[in-house]
Amino acid sequence: MVGMGIGVTFLPALYVHSEIHARSEIVVKSLEDKSFSRSVGLVWRKSAGRATAFRQVAEVIRDVAARKFKDIVIER
Repeated sequence: MVGMGIGVTFLPALYVHSEIHARSEIVVKSLEDKSFSRSVGLVWRKSAGRATAFRQVAEVIRDVAARKFKDIVIER
């Protein structure tokens, strides 16, 4: 409906960065003075035995997200 000009929606910033292109008919507007957030986590069982490897994967994900998406807050 948004693409047809008869609707509005809220989209996560990661979606906007990856799916909404400059030539799109969709116009993206930021909400000023408003803060929205969501958390994404990486979880594993203690018995998995690869905690160090999983922490390294998490660090790589954080680094890539911080480099690619400058306007997204990455917490450590």
